[in-house]
Amino acid sequence: MAKKPEVRRKIPVRKDLLTVEDREALKAEARKSVLAEMEQDARDAFFQEALREARQAHVPDEQMLHVTVDLAPFLPYVMLDEVQYFHGYSYDVPRSRAVVLYEQMQRSWQHEDETHGRSRFSPGRRPRSIVLGPRDAGTVTRGVNGPIVAEL
Repeated sequence: MAKKPEVRRKIPVRKDLLTVEDREALKAEARKSVLAEMEQDARDAFFQEALREARQAHVPDEQMLHVTVDLAPFLPYVMLDEVQYFHGYSYDVPRSRAVVLYEQMQRSWQHEDETHGRSRFSPGRRPRSIVLGPRDAGTVTRGVNGPIVAEL
């Protein structure tokens, strides 16, 4: 059988035992300790920022790009990784995120075109090889202002 660990009873704290000089010295020491913590936090934050900048300089996907969000009228914003990017605003984002933003903008406009009858697959939008040449000379064609005769 395992023995139970001994439980030591803690003596209650009595702050009244400290002298005024001791209290002032402890307060000064506490202030120094807090300033040292703040200085270390500032060093850590600066180091992380410098590390991020160094990565951006050498890794293409980490380079920052300036993106202006241009979405179709039905869409007020795009959300990526719980961050909203609003139409009409400009953002500095890493290249990997900029690629996704550009794709979302393009797809929103594709959807807008398709819902308004401007499909990219519509025969009216497909390029056609229409060439007028000598064989078409003298052919009457219907124009906006009446019949037109092609002359060469």
